[in-house]
Amino acid sequence: KAVYSSPAIRAVKTATSIAQVKNLEVIRKEGLREINWGDFEGMQVKDINKREPNLKEKVLRNSEYRIPGGENIVDFKNRVLDAFNNILSNHNGESIAVVGHSWTNKAILSSLNQGEWIELHQENTAVNILELEDGILKSSLINCRKHLKN
Repeated sequence: KAVYSSPAIRAVKTATSIAQVKNLEVIRKEGLREINWGDFEGMQVKDINKREPNLKEKVLRNSEYRIPGGENIVDFKNRVLDAFNNILSNHNGESIAVVGHSWTNKAILSSLNQGEWIELHQENTAVNILELEDGILKSSLINCRKHLKN
């Protein structure tokens, strides 16, 4: 019934491909955006590591560590889950697609007890299928990339 996406261009392109199959419009949802890397947004990893060695590890190992000018994991997860729960509340019993990012997916999956944040793995273009049954959100497919194999 609906296709939601992070407003990031790469996510919107993926969401558009999905939406076209069902003749739907993509609904951009700011809360699905990847973590705010603040002062490091748009920089390459090698350049980030020169300025702030081990930044990613600091963020992952300490959920309250705030990226300079950006977010910490706690704020990021809360933002993503608020957006995701809002989407769910608007589509009770309907099939929807939500296109985000690796860390966005990890925030959602970790809320479903699919593992600790740091242990979850999400490949680029991974498909996860979640189903809402009797008010309980459950996963039926995690990190699938079969769609890439022809």
